[in-house]
Amino acid sequence: MAVELDHPFSTAKPIDESYAAILDLERVVPCVEGGSVLERTGPDSVRAEIKVKMGAMSMTFTGTVEVVEQDAAAHRVVLAIKSREAGGQGYANATVEFSMR
Repeated sequence: MAVELDHPFSTAKPIDESYAAILDLERVVPCVEGGSVLERTGPDSVRAEIKVKMGAMSMTFTGTVEVVEQDAAAHRVVLAIKSREAGGQGYANATVEFSMR
């Protein structure tokens, strides 16, 4: 099942600084609540973990976050996230696009 979410936001930082921050996966992944980087696996990829809590229930997903597209001129970055539930059958995959103007 695919779900599309669109969440615009603004920042006072210069656009080039924001673009560089998005490409820094070790800096971006922990911005997601429960997210942490386990190890760098390549110049544009990391192995990461996210702990999701919903009331009394919690799940941990581990997987990869990878920069699959980047366009410095357009200030656009696409991340591919592929994860599996630790100790379970579930998975959570996503494509995340950042477009800065």
